[in-house]
Amino acid sequence: FTPLPWLVLTGGARVQMDRIYSTETGGRDPITDWKYTANFQGGAAVTRGMFGAKLIYAEGFRAPDAVQLFSRAGTKGNPDLKPEKSRSFATEAHFTPSRELTVRAGGDYTRLSRVILLDPIIGDPMFAYTPTNKGTIDIASVFVAAQLSLPLVDAFGSFHFAHMDESD
Repeated sequence: FTPLPWLVLTGGARVQMDRIYSTETGGRDPITDWKYTANFQGGAAVTRGMFGAKLIYAEGFRAPDAVQLFSRAGTKGNPDLKPEKSRSFATEAHFTPSRELTVRAGGDYTRLSRVILLDPIIGDPMFAYTPTNKGTIDIASVFVAAQLSLPLVDAFGSFHFAHMDESD
């Protein structure tokens, strides 16, 4: 959506309907075991003369795989696992004082939650681990970059710093 010549807005959603298997109910109930989820994303970009900026928000998920859910060899499957979730914010600004030079800087923050981790099982000769939803990962990063484009030479330089913090 472009409400002004210098402003662009984007948005989207993913709506999903899943049939949930639950050990609490002893399997599937054809009426109550449907779950609806929605993930959203959106952004805004502004360009005014030599300056520009953008801001982006996004959500996502990663469903557990069949081994994590139902394995019966070595790792004990866990059919009650929930999908891992992510939420991310990103921003970038740029400055183009001439056709030949562009400077950019930005940052990103992402949180992954309900991360699936393998928990050790003590004293069970059949299984060493079982997957559980308990981890959280936070990732933050910043960058700065410059690009120079001359008739015979293109040059690009950048610096990027990232930090990650994990629970469990």
